[in-house]
Amino acid sequence: LASVPLKKVKAEKSLPEIDEVYDWGSNTNNQQLTPNDTLEIKGDNLKVYADQEGQGVFFINTTDGSETKAGVIRTNEPKTLSLRVPALSKGNYRLEVRNTVWNSKAIRIGITTAIYTVS
Repeated sequence: LASVPLKKVKAEKSLPEIDEVYDWGSNTNNQQLTPNDTLEIKGDNLKVYADQEGQGVFFINTTDGSETKAGVIRTNEPKTLSLRVPALSKGNYRLEVRNTVWNSKAIRIGITTAIYTVS
């Protein structure tokens, strides 16, 4: 053991991870979004602290880059978010979950790799 050098390493930041997005209106996973219907997001480190600025679930239009923040999040747990999809115009979107670790101000962003369609 005396010959093994010690090395200090920083811990990795635990970002929100989005594994699956289920759209209740279209009954699809990782494909569509139905405005004004329920969306369920599954993953890790998803909990959002709504009382802190900049946090929430955001729908990013892939054509023009405009962002729409989801309103009230009904289920707000580390592994599950349930919310109503806002009134989005037709097009393609990606999802971002923006949150912080409890009692921190540094925003972490989890981005889906899937592109969702509003038809």
